[in-house]
Amino acid sequence: MIATRHQGDCILHTKKIPLRDAVGKPKYLLGISEDITDRKRAEAALRESEERYRLMAENSTDLISRQTIDGVCLYVCRSLLGYEPEEILGRSVYEFFYLRDLSAIKKPMIELSSCQIDAQLHIGSDGKTANISGLKRRAR
Repeated sequence: MIATRHQGDCILHTKKIPLRDAVGKPKYLLGISEDITDRKRAEAALRESEERYRLMAENSTDLISRQTIDGVCLYVCRSLLGYEPEEILGRSVYEFFYLRDLSAIKKPMIELSSCQIDAQLHIGSDGKTANISGLKRRAR
């Protein structure tokens, strides 16, 4: 980092290359610097934003999850109905719904639309069930 008179502190990425004479002895040093201040600031802002989102998601009383169009779970914010996130990630969310509820849940997923969901879920591996009601929204 260097301090400049007009722009304040700048972060530079610098490359140095020795220039050699005919016998290979270093004679000069060529330096090339690139101002990466804006990139570093953007990276820091992104990290802060991701941290705020993670804190909101992990402390939400609502379920926040992300799935592929096929229903494979890519992200789940917290323990859900007796399952830890590691038990859900990589699995199809459809595995947790009763067959009679699948068509009502799959159709909006395939159509990428928002919808109200009222369904019955399997809870954990002990065979218990729970009724859920909520709004499924497509994130853009």
